[in-house]
Amino acid sequence: MNKKYVNIFLSLIFIILGVLLFKSTLNLKSSSVVTTGFYIKFLAISLVLSAGFEFVKSFMENQKENVIFAQDIKRFSFLVFFLIFYVFSMQYLGFIISSFIFLMATMYFMGYKNIFKATLISIVVITFVQGLFANLFEIPLPTSTIFGDLQWL
Repeated sequence: MNKKYVNIFLSLIFIILGVLLFKSTLNLKSSSVVTTGFYIKFLAISLVLSAGFEFVKSFMENQKENVIFAQDIKRFSFLVFFLIFYVFSMQYLGFIISSFIFLMATMYFMGYKNIFKATLISIVVITFVQGLFANLFEIPLPTSTIFGDLQWL
């Protein structure tokens, strides 16, 4: 597929998403204090403007090169499967276990065969994300429902 048409298509999708996002904030009550609705409107307007700029730029440029979405369809299919599994497993296994399984499986099927380094990388990434969101930003991440009241899962 031609890069020009891909950019036009994606720009249109982001314009539509921005308009829908802005429309979703119209029913929010406004107050004299800057609210979350204001930030969402700002993000929606920014999204529409940047996507509109990309849309116009795509028409003006002559991009003849082709876009290859996936060179190895088998690996791409595994990645899509693992992403879907990751999203649905998080409510049952929690963030830590589902992220560990996702990272390990993804690294293995993408060609990274060193299990020790993959395990170490997974633990470091999960620890960093858990620490950043749960401790610094105080945003709770999903916990395990299968294993009951085990707090560390």
